[in-house]
Amino acid sequence: MRLHKREYDATHHCYAWRLGIGSREHRRFSDDGEPAGTAGRPILQALLAAEVTDVLLVVTRYFGGIKLGTGGLIRAYGQVAAEVVARAGRREVQLLDSLQLVAPYELYGLVQHQVEKIGGRISETDYDQQVTMRIMVRKSLVEPFKSQIIDASDGRIKVEDRR
Repeated sequence: MRLHKREYDATHHCYAWRLGIGSREHRRFSDDGEPAGTAGRPILQALLAAEVTDVLLVVTRYFGGIKLGTGGLIRAYGQVAAEVVARAGRREVQLLDSLQLVAPYELYGLVQHQVEKIGGRISETDYDQQVTMRIMVRKSLVEPFKSQIIDASDGRIKVEDRR
């Protein structure tokens, strides 16, 4: 960890991270030499309480000569982590799904228009006998988009989920 090199005189670099959501969530924490459960776990609890994900939070501690005890360490790491999360900026991320569309060439413009209309994007295009496109669409709009594009093309565009 580069932080150990940069902050070489620190006593501990305790952390927690959380990635993904739901059944695809992964999380870890480290006490980095502090008594078990006194540093990383309270940091993780702060992340969970704030309902943030896709985040890493490191708390660096310099020993100041006063032993805090396990309760003091838990409070100190937990409070610092909660304060950092409260002060940090947040960015909401929209979850996307990938769809594959196969369309006749004359319907390519229709697909472009429909994708732009819902704020999606065409991430790949393959030109063969027909046009095959990979489309990125907000998860919440997948089903309405599928119905809309099939209806607009009178069923001539084929749509497959690509998760």
